[in-house]
Amino acid sequence: MRESERSAMPFSITCQSCRRLLRAKDEHAGKTLKCPGCEAPIDVPATALSGQEGEWPQAEIPTEPSSNKYCGTCGNGVMEQAIACMKCGVPPKSGKDYCYHCGTKTRPEAIICVKCGMPKNASGNLGGNALSINGSLSLWGYFTQCFVKYADFSGRARRREYWGFILFCNLFSLPLGFLSASGNPGVMVFAEIIGLLFGLAALIPAWAVTCRRFHDIGMSALVGIPIFALDAIGTLLSIVSTIMTVAVVRQAVNNPFGTNANAVSALEAIGVGELFILFLSIIYILIFLVRDSVPDNQYGPNPKAA
Repeated sequence: MRESERSAMPFSITCQSCRRLLRAKDEHAGKTLKCPGCEAPIDVPATALSGQEGEWPQAEIPTEPSSNKYCGTCGNGVMEQAIACMKCGVPPKSGKDYCYHCGTKTRPEAIICVKCGMPKNASGNLGGNALSINGSLSLWGYFTQCFVKYADFSGRARRREYWGFILFCNLFSLPLGFLSASGNPGVMVFAEIIGLLFGLAALIPAWAVTCRRFHDIGMSALVGIPIFALDAIGTLLSIVSTIMTVAVVRQAVNNPFGTNANAVSALEAIGVGELFILFLSIIYILIFLVRDSVPDNQYGPNPKAA
């Protein structure tokens, strides 16, 4: 091979900072260049050829990136233990423009990343009581996060997220249940309607966080089909119960001879059916969803380790 041809042929090198595969010309041998991606210095080997004329070194193709976190200032990939970003020079955990966990561009005032749902910065300092001391979201924070994600059926949800959502759903629903049994017609109708609206609003987030919880223990969301079916049946019963309650109350107000005994019996039967569905759901949840998070799997990294 002629010298002029050899000098014009590019060869492959790998940036040791961001693991990007680059092409350099033979004329760059022995020089220090900047990576166009992360701007880290790259020492080009002094000898481009591997020893035999015409043979060019085979670049090692990385099997996985060396960066697993992102700079909060510029979004560049960084190692979790990095004290400064190789691109902007700022400590990666101090920025507010990018999510430290997934690299998504965010608003500076945002407290969580709307893509991955994690606290936007590594310190977990969201302000107020949204976070616990160790940096993970509080139960209330996880409850609101489930509504932010709403219909996100992908990814994983740790036990704290799932039980935080269940806790506040029940804390909201239990007082309404007592009000609906108060005997006051106006209060009963109000409680039934508000309870139904909240149940419909929380149905999709409940299914989504349940899917993510199954993913977190290494199981397919298809395992949750029975509990999804129970939720759907319970919602239908709630709709029927609300309609019948309004009808019975209207009849009690307008009919001096009292309410329809058959309608009252039907409401009682629906109430028993809803309690039975709740019992089955609790048993199913206790069998599957009290398990702890498993290591990284096909559904994503372990949320407890993030």
